[in-house]
Amino acid sequence: MNRFRCQALGGTPEEEIKNLLLFRLSTCVKSVVAMPAPLRVRERGGNSTAAAAVPADDVAILERDGRTPAAPLRPTGFLSACAADDAESAQRLAAGAAWMPAHAADKHGSTALMWAASHGALAAMRFLVEEARVGVDARNKMGRTALMWACKYGRLEAASYLLHEAGADAMARMRDGSTAFDWAVFGGHRPTMDLVADHPSVDLTALNRFGCAAVQWAAAAGSVDTCRWLRARGLELGHVNPAGHGAVGKAAWQGHRELLSWLVAADDGPQLAAQLAARDAKGRLPSELARDNGHPEVGAWLEALVGELGCDGGVR
Repeated sequence: MNRFRCQALGGTPEEEIKNLLLFRLSTCVKSVVAMPAPLRVRERGGNSTAAAAVPADDVAILERDGRTPAAPLRPTGFLSACAADDAESAQRLAAGAAWMPAHAADKHGSTALMWAASHGALAAMRFLVEEARVGVDARNKMGRTALMWACKYGRLEAASYLLHEAGADAMARMRDGSTAFDWAVFGGHRPTMDLVADHPSVDLTALNRFGCAAVQWAAAAGSVDTCRWLRARGLELGHVNPAGHGAVGKAAWQGHRELLSWLVAADDGPQLAAQLAARDAKGRLPSELARDNGHPEVGAWLEALVGELGCDGGVR
């Protein structure tokens, strides 16, 4: 039995583009499968942020020359080797490839460097950047870069290499306007967040095209620790985007009860109880957002909390 479980990268704190980035979970088998995007690999019971690169014999990624997106996908093995940090196999395959490895991509346009970065496959990354000349800031179909993949999964060495040696653009934006810093915050790995936040080009207050700030990403991830880190960095946790979603609304949508408690009632929290009674642009309360996204118990708890905290002035 295969001892690894693979989960497609994806997800976003913006419910407005949820359908655009939602990928199905995939189970890796020792056969050729069409993977939707770079994967994170987790041993059963393990921590995904610290997971090793995927063993080469556990997954085969279908790929093609990214310059001809209509070409059939094939099990060449190049992307798989890079994800596994098997630089030797990647070099051998590149030498006999039908196209330049710099243009190898999966069906979503994710390059070998993106796959390697998402796994922290540093040896493969050095080969790809320094020998194969894969574009450091190349974008997939969603506009995501290798640095964003590394940041999302807390690949500190990979992100550091891309920023400080490979010259990656720290403020490159996806189609939705999100940046590597947003994905580092969403991933919640503090050393990676520090690395990106300390880069001189990074604007910690940048908004994506939906008006979401870093706090929306932290709230969607459900991390109290990350929200505390944002406050320590001097960032405002009360920001509300044009859709009417603040940290409370984002956390409610995802059903993050622990974070919600901290946001609205904790002594060391931002005391955002007023957001419990604030309706969004569609007229929905955070309690209703929780119910709408499949968290009825959180919705009921939030509804009761409004009365308990005396913040029901806007609830009608």
